[in-house]
Amino acid sequence: MIRSMTGFGHGEVSNDKNQKVTVEMKSVNHRYCDISLKLPKKLAMFEANIRNIMKEYASRGKIDIYVSYEDLSETAVSLHYNQAMAEEYMQDHCRSPRQISRGCNN
Repeated sequence: MIRSMTGFGHGEVSNDKNQKVTVEMKSVNHRYCDISLKLPKKLAMFEANIRNIMKEYASRGKIDIYVSYEDLSETAVSLHYNQAMAEEYMQDHCRSPRQISRGCNN
């Protein structure tokens, strides 16, 4: 096994739910074990676990870890026109005391 404190790695994984996690790590020589994590808010709960796992593998060095998360299913949202609902909204709007005259038949 190679025992170097200098390195770079990049990996990504996706699942069938159109979610993708990308991890980049880089490390340089350092007297102490200094781990810097950049996580998205959705994954912040894993920070302590990631630090503990990294400390099992590295006793020294400055290690920068960047994690990104993409939920591609959220970008595939589409709108569907619902005629009945639109008519109901217009009726309620026209009955409102502070109605805007546009679109209402008075």
